[in-house]
Amino acid sequence: MVFLKHPWPEKVINKGTQTLESDRLILRRFTMDDTELMFKNWTSRPEVSKTLSWWPAEDVEETRELLRDWTSSYARDDFYIWCCEWKENHEPIGSISATVKNAKFDEIEIGYAVSDLYWGKGIATEMLKMVIRFMFTECKYNRLYAMHGDDNPASGKVMDKCGLKFEGVHRKQGKDKYGNYYDMSVHAITRDDFLEEEAKKAAEAK
Repeated sequence: MVFLKHPWPEKVINKGTQTLESDRLILRRFTMDDTELMFKNWTSRPEVSKTLSWWPAEDVEETRELLRDWTSSYARDDFYIWCCEWKENHEPIGSISATVKNAKFDEIEIGYAVSDLYWGKGIATEMLKMVIRFMFTECKYNRLYAMHGDDNPASGKVMDKCGLKFEGVHRKQGKDKYGNYYDMSVHAITRDDFLEEEAKKAAEAK
């Protein structure tokens, strides 16, 4: 009897939060030294948390406590949260995370926040593209998705620009700071989608 070899996909290789870089940004691990500027640039700012689930930090100690948790978690190779550093002044101006949601199907969820002082510069799009590339080419994840509330369509536009496709609405899946439920729109991209687009770009460049 002849057994045919099944073409199994590549296995996920968790590499932990590695430094990524573009022309304008450095995505790196947070350190405790980021506390003051993180508090100043986004965790204390109501505009940033307006469409998110957390309240603005009342004092710098709240941000320090959050960073203690994150920095201690970097010991895990499946923990992914990056500090977004603006090269022009080397200040931390936001964050982006990739959370393993379904290990069986190699699926991750993306979340991000950018200081409102830097809105309108395409920063969220730039850092999301870097993380997508890393999670698909280096870590070999199968599917990446992100969600936004119906009060935050701008985030959906960022996802669209990065190749994520709108998949539908999860009714009343979100819950705001006041306890109100709201609909969540789901956008996703698969590794096959990403690799196909990369092959197209390479062919066009020839």
